[in-house]
Amino acid sequence: MKPALIATATLALLAACTADPRPTQDSGARPGAPGAAASPDLPAAPGPAPAPEPALPPEAEPDTPRGWHAVVLPAHRAVVDDAVARATAAATGDDEGSHHARVLLECAREPLQPGDIGGAWRVRSIQVTGGQGFVYPYFDATIDADGTGDASYRFAKTSGSQRRSGRLYPMDGAGFVFLGARTVNDESPRRYSGVATPGTTVPGEHDSAGRLLRIGPRELLMVLDAEGDRFELYHLRR
Repeated sequence: MKPALIATATLALLAACTADPRPTQDSGARPGAPGAAASPDLPAAPGPAPAPEPALPPEAEPDTPRGWHAVVLPAHRAVVDDAVARATAAATGDDEGSHHARVLLECAREPLQPGDIGGAWRVRSIQVTGGQGFVYPYFDATIDADGTGDASYRFAKTSGSQRRSGRLYPMDGAGFVFLGARTVNDESPRRYSGVATPGTTVPGEHDSAGRLLRIGPRELLMVLDAEGDRFELYHLRR
């Protein structure tokens, strides 16, 4: 790509990063006084009603699997926590794909508040491996509230040969944690191993983890599977 065209693309992408979306005893019979005539047997007066059993405190809810800390696998903690830094360090190439990746990651260093992310999106993939970047066309994707009332969402890339789906968990600060799995073509969606097999510590070969951040009024960036010299970006627009 010519330097002039790269510079133009850089300015256009950086411009998209600047706007903020508006987003308690029983008593028995008492004996009579000495020498007194015995009183006839009478039914004992009823004692006070027993106090109700104190209510037991509700059991503390265990860590819900809806929180990302409860399901993320040990191997993926750094992939989530350091997603942007890891990807930035791996985007070293001088090709068009690596260049686009660096511009988008620069926007992600100071993400905007997420705002409303639900609905239909167009998404393109930028894959970087060994310093070489590849940019793919835009395909369809959806983000829908999952109905748990936990401010989390479901993400799915629904077209193209390479797909992903999974859950977006709210995190401290801006953005969401993505934990899901990859599929190909029309394969049935897979679940993230930490969700499908509670207690496991071993990632599945299709697991995918990363972060979603807002980088513009109508733009989101997902930084995925940043390990070593490889990572993938999903650049979402609408």
